Amino acid sequence: MTNWMPDISARKGAKYLRIADAIDDAIQHGELKPETKLPPMRNLAYDLGVTLGTVSRAYQEAERRGLVGGEVGRGTYIKGDGRYPQPQSPRAFAYGGSRENGINLSMAVPPLGDGGTHLAATIREISEDSALCSELMDYQAHSGIERHRQGGVDWIARAGLITDTDCLTMANGTQHAILVAVMALTRPGDTLLVESITYPGIIHIAAQLGLKLAPVEMDDEGIMADALEDAIQEYRPRAAYMVPTVQNPTTAVMSDERRRQVAAVIERHNLLVSKTISGDSCPPTARRRWRRMRPIR
Repeated sequence: MTNWMPDISARKGAKYLRIADAIDDAIQHGELKPETKLPPMRNLAYDLGVTLGTVSRAYQEAERRGLVGGEVGRGTYIKGDGRYPQPQSPRAFAYGGSRENGINLSMAVPPLGDGGTHLAATIREISEDSALCSELMDYQAHSGIERHRQGGVDWIARAGLITDTDCLTMANGTQHAILVAVMALTRPGDTLLVESITYPGIIHIAAQLGLKLAPVEMDDEGIMADALEDAIQEYRPRAAYMVPTVQNPTTAVMSDERRRQVAAVIERHNLLVSKTISGDSCPPTARRRWRRMRPIR
């Protein structure tokens, strides 16, 4: 373990950012070598005269930048050349959790892992490619750049679903994708089925689009098939929104049997569950694999 202690007095900005910047500079100047263990947060907080929370946020920021990695009980290390095995650090820490006080489970979020490191490398690659930068700065098709959509097609193929770039569009994150899908599936005044405890984002989307939400009863696995059947008959919905894996906010996960039961209800009623593209615009091969779901009549 290093006795490293930065001088943040001349730096500007929030204290946690000053500490994170100091870690970055120390790595750049060789003061902190790969695989060096940083001081415990309590020790560094005491030495710098700041709160434990400040140092915790500083280490989180350094991890977000891809500079450090670590785990509860082992400490925080400077990332090296791959010899040190980087653990999957829970993203929950970004929402107020503390490594020394346990994991904050107030939000259902997946582990971030080394995503920040890979994103930083991708951004550097883009910045160094003048041709690529020019392409990204130019006007884009509404559905995104062709080769980006081809990357999506290839990724989807890993799940055994065959489609085409004409049947895929790029979205600016999950919330945008949900908004676009719901806009394509519904009209103002339509009813949308949701879990009885549902994702807050879909509530905001429904309010924005003038939709009526109808709850479907849940258990520990999420939506129940018989409850979905009853809701379809009662509300005559246009579409349904549900999350079968790590449901937000309950974290419920449907078993394979439950998924089959729910899918059978959906198929029996031709309930529109997801359709972010027009089936008529798909090439024949894609239409055969992407079954068009029709709204309830």
